[in-house]
Amino acid sequence: MNGPTLELIVSKVWEALRAALSSDAGPVHDLKIKRSKIEREMSNLTNAICNGGGSDSLDKTIQMKEIQLRSVDEDIGRRMREPAIPIDQEHLRGWVKGELSDCGHC
Repeated sequence: MNGPTLELIVSKVWEALRAALSSDAGPVHDLKIKRSKIEREMSNLTNAICNGGGSDSLDKTIQMKEIQLRSVDEDIGRRMREPAIPIDQEHLRGWVKGELSDCGHC
């Protein structure tokens, strides 16, 4: 099997792995659920301020929720950029080549 074809296969497998690891399963999914919960809490707090007036306690709670939300967003962003399982492309390339060789295609 020539270099460009092998590279294409490795690239496709790499992207498929990254997509599977960043899908709506596992840690990213859990973080998205946590994010939704924080957003609901912030909405409830904002409604409480609008309906009953503000207080230092409510303001501080909203500030804490904003910090939590930023932290969750950063975690989601980091996990979406990095595979959950470290994958070395050279190792992947060797594995693909070995699999193709075993079935007589390389």
